[in-house]
Amino acid sequence: MRKQTIISLILPLLLIFTTVSAYGYSADYSEKFRYTGQYYGTWYLYSPFRDSSNNQLYPGVTSKYNNPRPLSSSPHGGVDFSAKTGTNVYPLAHSVVEYINTSIDPNFGKFVIVRYDVNQDGYTDAVYGRHAHQTVDKVNVGSFFM
Repeated sequence: MRKQTIISLILPLLLIFTTVSAYGYSADYSEKFRYTGQYYGTWYLYSPFRDSSNNQLYPGVTSKYNNPRPLSSSPHGGVDFSAKTGTNVYPLAHSVVEYINTSIDPNFGKFVIVRYDVNQDGYTDAVYGRHAHQTVDKVNVGSFFM
């Protein structure tokens, strides 16, 4: 009986501290979006959200990159934002649309893959981004975004 009591007291504490420490490992924005490669200091990132007048919007983040998620993929392999349905979504930098998935992927829904022009020389580089859970009917493969 005493052994069961000790275990029943320790187990909840372990669960609480394990959960708290796990969330400490989710990447902060400065870590995830830090770029120290060949083009460091030359790549300007834009907000991926714009209003109907093309002004940048900055909605809140609902799930960070590498954030533990108990009910789905863990750790989280992307960044989720709280943008309203119908908000215009754009690539983070100069890019070309490489691929559009119009079927419902179980992990990403409908999505667009873009290839970035990191050094803005007019030619895309081997740097890609995926915009998941999107309506993809207003974009075409080959579309260039600045």
